[in-house]
Amino acid sequence: METWLGSSYKKLLEEGDFSDCCVIVGTRRFHCHKMVLSVASDFFKRIFQPGFAEAKTGEVTLSDVTEDIFEKFQLYVYSYKKKCLSSYTNKDIIKLHKCADMWLVEPLKKHCDNILRNRLNTMNCKDLVICFEQAHGMNDKLIGLISEQLKLQMIATTTISEEFFALKPDAFKDFLKLRISTEIRRYGMVEKYVGIHKFVDQCEINSLLNLIDFTKMTAKEFFDGPGKSKFMSFEEKYNFIHEIVEKNYNYLWPSSPCNEFASKRKRY
Repeated sequence: METWLGSSYKKLLEEGDFSDCCVIVGTRRFHCHKMVLSVASDFFKRIFQPGFAEAKTGEVTLSDVTEDIFEKFQLYVYSYKKKCLSSYTNKDIIKLHKCADMWLVEPLKKHCDNILRNRLNTMNCKDLVICFEQAHGMNDKLIGLISEQLKLQMIATTTISEEFFALKPDAFKDFLKLRISTEIRRYGMVEKYVGIHKFVDQCEINSLLNLIDFTKMTAKEFFDGPGKSKFMSFEEKYNFIHEIVEKNYNYLWPSSPCNEFASKRKRY
C-alpha cells in the first residue's frame, strides 16, 4: 500500500469518519468500515453479504480473540504496515497469525509466519511452548518448525519447562506425540501433568499413557516409575515388565537354550 494511502486509512480509523459497522470484542466496540474489512478478509466479506444478520445490523461479535489482539489486527488491515508487527511479542505474533488464518487474511499470515521463522532460533523454551499451544490445531508448516526447535531445546537441557504442564490436554497430547526425549522422562511428564490437572477419569489418563512405549524402558526404570504408580493395574504392570525383560534377554542372548526351547514349543 502507498504510504500516503496507508496514512489516510489510519486517519480514517482514528477519527472514525464514515464508519458503517462495529466489531464487538469483549467489552470493547471497534468502529470499522465494511469495505476495508471486506477487502482485507474473505471472512468479513462473506458475513457482510446480503442474507447475513451482520449485514443488516452492521455488528459482528467475535469470541475467539482478545481486545488487544483485535486492535493490533485492525491497525494492520487499515495500514498494511508490517514494520509495526516486528515490535510485538512472540505470543502476540502467533495470535495474530491464528487470526489471519481464521479470517483468511493472507498478507498478515505471511508476515507473521516470516517473523516467527526468523525468531525461532532465538526463542527460549517458554516462548516455544507458548507458540506451540497457540498454533495448535493449525494446518501449517509452522507447527513442524516449532516442533523441531522444541526437540533441540529438550535435548540440550535436563530440566522440563513448567510451561509444558500448562498446555491444554489436546496440545499436551500432540507434544507427547513428538517423541521428544526418553520414554521414562516422557512418562514423568504425564505423571506430573495428571497430578497438576487432577485427572480422575481413567480414560483420560489412559489416552496419555497410550502415547508412552513402556517396552523401551529398562526394567529398573519401569519398576521405579510406572511400576509404582496407581495409573495401571497389577496385570498391566506384570505384562509390561515381562515384555521388557524378555526383550532385553533376547537381545543379550539371542541363541540361548531358553530361546531355542521356546521356539520349539511354538512349533508344536
